[in-house]
Amino acid sequence: MSNFYNELPKITFQKFRLGVFLFTENEFIRTRVRKAVSILDNRVNTTPCNKRAFPQPKVEKKLYIVDPSIIREKEHDIECLLNSDKFSVLLYGGPAGDLVHAQSVRYVASNEVDSKELANIIADVVGIKHLNRAPKLSQREREILQYYGRGYTLKAIGYELGISPKSAETYKSRACRKLGLTGRAAVLNFIDPRLQKTSVIH
Repeated sequence: MSNFYNELPKITFQKFRLGVFLFTENEFIRTRVRKAVSILDNRVNTTPCNKRAFPQPKVEKKLYIVDPSIIREKEHDIECLLNSDKFSVLLYGGPAGDLVHAQSVRYVASNEVDSKELANIIADVVGIKHLNRAPKLSQREREILQYYGRGYTLKAIGYELGISPKSAETYKSRACRKLGLTGRAAVLNFIDPRLQKTSVIH
């Protein structure tokens, strides 16, 4: 069972803790789900109601993310999971077929859904209504990302904006943390091409 069963790190919200359990043997799906959980956790940490400001909640929710292709091979192991309304299941990966009618299935997503959208889906399925899907960047943070994504060094960014390289690093790190971005390539991929046509210096 350990070959296809994965328990991901819990996410603590203001009112409950969420445990995510993944059933798959597909490394691609496993990577995307782990990234989605990480994105969701980062979003929780950057909302005004930061989880660190509250005591650990006693209520626990569980979400089971199941790759439909695993069920044909391991049907006897997770049959009770699918046929009970006590569980919440999100089918993610290959074709779901008749599994969409299972009692516990709350949502079906194809493997074309990327980690960011999967994080949104997970939030919806477990009833997180107050969570910002797209964390708001300050004007300065957006300016920094524009420069950083286009290859400017932190020293050059500081010079352009009249701030110290250390301040530029602080803004850049904060913006990347809000958006779940790692590395210059990820920042470049995030930047809206329409924004690149406008001046970022004010």
